[in-house]
Amino acid sequence: MHASFGQPTGTRDRAAFVLRKLESAGWHTAEIYSDYKQFVILNNYVIRILEIQDKTR
Repeated sequence: MHASFGQPTGTRDRAAFVLRKLESAGWHTAEIYSDYKQFVILNNYVIRILEIQDKTR
């Protein structure tokens, strides 16, 4: 369920929100296969940025 300010409140909603934001920014693409599984493909520079953020966290 979404909060009144448009921010997702549940874990699944937050994950979907982040994925939509990253996709709209061109950070990843998604492929959907015939069995309806969705695979997220991160660009190489995105992987590096996320690794750096994780280390500094």
